[in-house]
Amino acid sequence: PSSSLRVAQQHFEEAFAKVRPSVSKKDRLMYELLRQSLSR
Repeated sequence: PSSSLRVAQQHFEEAFAKVRPSVSKKDRLMYELLRQSLSR
């Protein structure tokens, strides 16, 4: 079609509400502890 499409903030908000994080909470905690131990 020749009509143009518009992407609005609402489209991103709806998409982010449907997706799941690619890193689990457990893995995030592990990386946070690693980051803290390496920054000392």
